[in-house]
Amino acid sequence: MTTIEASRGRVAAYHIPSLLSGCAFPAVYFFGIRPAENLPTWANGVFLIAAIFGAVLFALTLFKMLRVLSTKGRWRVSISEDRLIWETAVPNKQFPLDIPLSNIAELVRLETMTKGTDESTTVETTFEIHLHDGGHQTITQETAGINPHRVFDELKDRGIPYRRYELDQRTDPQNDVRIVQRD
Repeated sequence: MTTIEASRGRVAAYHIPSLLSGCAFPAVYFFGIRPAENLPTWANGVFLIAAIFGAVLFALTLFKMLRVLSTKGRWRVSISEDRLIWETAVPNKQFPLDIPLSNIAELVRLETMTKGTDESTTVETTFEIHLHDGGHQTITQETAGINPHRVFDELKDRGIPYRRYELDQRTDPQNDVRIVQRD
């Protein structure tokens, strides 16, 4: 039996970028923009709305982090000879998960690359467990608490097909979509 675990601190750390983004807007407004006397009233109002949005984002993210840190449960994946058991301390509609290994058809990791208006490339990664009955389970790292790639690599070692795809939508999202399989 293989067991993969994650601590509460590690899972809570997923929220740090949102927490910092949420506190940046109010800080910039109250320490930089609000004291500026040469801004028109409408611009000051726009920045105030952004600061309020940032404060709300900060509060929601802080609530999520405190919820994770205060939970008594644990994030654990157990892979036995015949079952995949994925436990999370904060239950949601995806987890906990208990699937017989014989029911898993394949594991898929899809990396979708898109280009923003500023020519930067954004990569979004999606993990899915495809079942023999046609169903599938989508897994996000934030709700899983444990990096799905680690779990999928372990399942691959047990003989379950693990396919990684790249969906490149940087050139033309409607017409030139290429899927490249990487093994």
